[in-house]
Amino acid sequence: MQIYHLFGSAESSVVVAQPQRHVLIVDDDDLVRETLHFVLEDGGYRVYAASSGAEALRLLEREPIDIVLSDIFMPGMNGFDLLRQIREVAPNTPVILITGYGNIEMAREALKQGASDFITKPYNIHEIPIMIERNLTRHSLLANQTRQYEDAVQRSFRATLDALLA
Repeated sequence: MQIYHLFGSAESSVVVAQPQRHVLIVDDDDLVRETLHFVLEDGGYRVYAASSGAEALRLLEREPIDIVLSDIFMPGMNGFDLLRQIREVAPNTPVILITGYGNIEMAREALKQGASDFITKPYNIHEIPIMIERNLTRHSLLANQTRQYEDAVQRSFRATLDALLA
């Protein structure tokens, strides 16, 4: 569990505890995978790592993954194929795609296919946790708004049905 100190120092602050976030890193490059793993684990995340799309899908079935960071250009299943598969098996899991060969068109395509964000290499490794939190916060807000909308529609439907049956 991560502890965040709001409004001041650790000694004089409001403390907010958050459950540990589970991050899946998918990259065929060992160095990239290990570096991200180290930085994220050091930041308090529970980190899972996969060297291929197939391995990532197996982990998604077994582990409570909150967000996926995936390279695009990998042998076998590329990042776009993995994104499509994740949308089928875990549609509410945000996916951030990463590439060293990105351009505007590729970023547009990634977002069109459902990626929550797009990062080009080289990137500042210390900005990755910020991006993860931003995407998880956005995802959580959208989920809450969707639930509120569904509740409002259901209440409206019940009220209409009650009025018709009265």
